[in-house]
Order: sequence, then C-alpha cells, then structure tokens
Amino acid sequence: MSFATTRWSQVVCAGGQGAEARAALAWLCQAYWQPLAAHARRRGLGEHSAEDLVQEVLLSLVAGGSVAHADPARGRFRTFLLACVEHHLGHRRERAQAQKRGGGQAAVALEEGHAAVEPDPARTFEREWAQALLQRAREALAREQAGQGQAGRFAALERFLAENGDARLYRDVGQALGLEAGAVRVAVHRLRGRYRELLRAEVADTLESADPAAIDRELDDLLAALVDGR
Repeated sequence: MSFATTRWSQVVCAGGQGAEARAALAWLCQAYWQPLAAHARRRGLGEHSAEDLVQEVLLSLVAGGSVAHADPARGRFRTFLLACVEHHLGHRRERAQAQKRGGGQAAVALEEGHAAVEPDPARTFEREWAQALLQRAREALAREQAGQGQAGRFAALERFLAENGDARLYRDVGQALGLEAGAVRVAVHRLRGRYRELLRAEVADTLESADPAAIDRELDDLLAALVDGR
C-alpha cells in the first residue's frame, strides 16, 4: 500500500503510451492546467494566448509522446510540466524573431501583456500549484459530503477547514445545524481528517511514487511555497 500506483507513475511506466497512461496524463493536465496558464500570463502572454499555449503543450503531451523525456527520478509532475511550458515559450519566441527578420514584414507581437517582475517565477508557480491542490481536495470533499446528503452541513462547516473556531462560533453554528457545540467540534475534526486524506491523495497522483515519505516531502515543499507567498 505504501507504493500504490499513482496517475503519474502510470504515465511514467508506460511512457505515455496506451489508453490507461493517456487517460491518466489527460486527467493530470486538465486538473492542474490553471497554474500553467497563470505562469504563461506572467511570462508576458495575454489571457487568450496563454490558454492557447497551455492547450498546445497539453495536446503535445497527451498525443505526441513528449512525456518519454520525463525524469521519473525527480518524481514531480509540476516540474516536468513547467519545463514543457518554458520549452514551448522558447519556440514561440524563436518563431516571432524569425518572423521579424523575414521579408520586412511586421512581426505579430508575442507578448500581448506585460511580463510581471518576479524574483522567482518557479516559486510563484509552486505556490499556485499548491493552491490548486488545496482547491481540488476541497472540491472532492464537498462532492463527497453532498453524496452523503450532508451538503448543507458541509457549507456551514467548510470555513473551519482553514480556520480555528472557538466555543462561541461552534455554539452559533451548532444552533443553525441543530447540534451541540461538542458535536460541531467533532464534525469539524472529522472533516479536517478527511480533507487531509484527500489532499494527500491529490499530491500522490502527481508523484512517481505514493511512498508516504515522498508525499510528506512534497507537502512540506508546497506548504513552504504557500507560506513564502503570504
């Protein structure tokens, strides 16, 4: 169980080939493409150009076999994806420069927006990646609670996933839900526990191995990126 199959390990082991590997890669790309689009915008692309670039990158990965160049020793899907985006950005700049040199024609501007000044773009990307993971885990928990007929209760307790409540808050929420303050505290504790499990599952899917130690290291790195960005 410590080394259970993850989506990224399915892709790496199969070299991106086969229906199962392609489906796993497509899921990963679709799930976490928003941080890539944000990175492309920070690199100077306009909103639509950034989305087009990311779409181009993801299609090339799913259909073109580029994933064969991934380094499973690093085990980080986000590192691989960021490198792919930078590679495509480089090619786009080369085409723009070639267009500018050729035939005296005016080049179509590569950068529709203005690149933000960032001390460490990769660190910013890690922070947005971490935020995407947190959001996906929260959405998964919301779907799970709704499936159990607890959508209303989850809506009332969701705030406590990220903040601590006091006796007064638990009492007020309990009155709205028809629960004692102690029951609210227990419900919050269970929700937080399940949220952590879902977050670890999200992280594991982006790693080459589901080894608990590897997941802990990745969580530590992503938490550090969130703290640095405050």
